[in-house]
Amino acid sequence: MGARPVRTAPSGAPCGRPRGPGRPGRSRTSSRRTPLVHAGDGREGHPDRAPYDRLIATCGFSSVPSAWLEQVKPAGLIVCPVGWGTVRLVVAADGRAEGRFLPVGSYFMAARDAGTTGTPAHPGRPDATSGQVPSLDLNVVAGDEAFRFILSLVAPDTAFAFERGDDGQVTAVELWGSDGAWARAEAGTVRQAGARLLWDAVEAAHELYVAHGRPGRERFGVTVTAEEQRIWLGAPSRPLPCAAATD
Repeated sequence: MGARPVRTAPSGAPCGRPRGPGRPGRSRTSSRRTPLVHAGDGREGHPDRAPYDRLIATCGFSSVPSAWLEQVKPAGLIVCPVGWGTVRLVVAADGRAEGRFLPVGSYFMAARDAGTTGTPAHPGRPDATSGQVPSLDLNVVAGDEAFRFILSLVAPDTAFAFERGDDGQVTAVELWGSDGAWARAEAGTVRQAGARLLWDAVEAAHELYVAHGRPGRERFGVTVTAEEQRIWLGAPSRPLPCAAATD
């Protein structure tokens, strides 16, 4: 029903929680250990056999579940897809976890509840919207994968769609979030509505991207505590701005 973290228990045997309802079973391993497979929601971890040396998630998240922090040993590792990247976190003695993204992309299926897809449902195109003129070439939003990684961080839980003309050029970009936020840019106009200003986040993210020399994933990092998650560029003291809420 959620993540599928795989981790090493104190006995040295691997322990996994499948993503989705299933029947626990046994699995063979070349090391002759007997792994435990527990069916459940991996977002909650598996506290019965904690603490663990490693926790590896194999589905996508917008934030690292705080329950995992209590289940991994100090100096242990959490490897987790966040946005369109994978972050490698080291757990500290004070319970926080911190680390940088790996340099390659990550496109795992999103963690989800039973009966859902893990992606935001389209809210429909609202009647009441605010309008403005886009300052960004729509082809940049559609064509620059490194930039879209940043966008997945500053506008989490957001889906994207692009439309192209006969010449292959992008004619429209549409975004919508799990909170009902919505934005569409086309024909020299942006319309947006809902709880977050998604197009403003797109343009702010691109300004940051260009200003810092189009940084790769490995320059970004994450700090996770029981209370919050902060995504940063270069150092933990430089957090990324997220999509602003509407008044």
